[in-house]
Amino acid sequence: MIVLLALVPTVLLTYIDTDAFQLAFFCVSMLLASAASFGSIGLIACGLLGFSAKFPSENVQAVMIGQSVAGILSSLLSIFCQSLAANPLVNGRLFFVIAFIWTILSVFLYELLIRLKETELLLAEEGSRIDHLSDQRLLDLELHFILDNIDNTFEGDEPPLYLRSAETHSLWNDAEQVWKQIKTEWWAGFMVFFGTMTAFPAISSLVQTTAKNLVWKNYFSSLACFLLFNCGDALGRLVVNFVKLSRKALIVLSFLRLLAIPVLFFCNINPRYHSVTLFRNDEVFISTMVLFSISNGLLFTTATVNAT
Repeated sequence: MIVLLALVPTVLLTYIDTDAFQLAFFCVSMLLASAASFGSIGLIACGLLGFSAKFPSENVQAVMIGQSVAGILSSLLSIFCQSLAANPLVNGRLFFVIAFIWTILSVFLYELLIRLKETELLLAEEGSRIDHLSDQRLLDLELHFILDNIDNTFEGDEPPLYLRSAETHSLWNDAEQVWKQIKTEWWAGFMVFFGTMTAFPAISSLVQTTAKNLVWKNYFSSLACFLLFNCGDALGRLVVNFVKLSRKALIVLSFLRLLAIPVLFFCNINPRYHSVTLFRNDEVFISTMVLFSISNGLLFTTATVNAT
């Protein structure tokens, strides 16, 4: 709902001449973009990931792949709109109208998904498995209680082991135990996300081609930056099925991936005022984007699946 409420005024603003109040237009646009990002990434994406965690672990990877497919569809939609309308205003208007319709369709499909009988059966099976694990834990506590009674060697007024376990059990202790188990994956995911947000699309979208072909010039950013990144990201998320990384390899590769940022920075960025261009040919930029995108999908999905 937040995304829909943010998209409606965004579409309406494309019909209003804002040249007389550009600062206000900028502030409103940033506010709407923040609301849309909060709703789509902060609530919907995290909510879907949390919902998928109720299912068997292989469903988490399916959600991760679905996110990359959404990126591919968004890039293809941008290219489609660009091919239909050369005017940037009409292009953007068409893009946001289609995005609005697509969001409504997505909400409808999500509501349909959570009401399917297959979904209810999977949730019931997974719930039974979790209940079985809980019962096993209770049996272990009862066993400790029996052993304490047989041993009968308590020191002073110290309670038995099963009561001590219940007393020390708290939300903070649970969070601490979870952190100890997933801290490597957390740092790896953070570094991957930090590197991606630093370079894409803030830096990569500014790179321009040195080719003379007019069509390649017009579609260079859409193809070599956005579509290439999303396709590589999807490929990396699929490769997780065949490439198993140790925790050490995961954290090392996540930090090494940051080396791609200065390479992208010294590609043919335009405009450039305070630094020099070291890599003018398109091959360096495209090769770096391929490695950058595949590593994003591979490392982030590995960290997420291992953590869950």
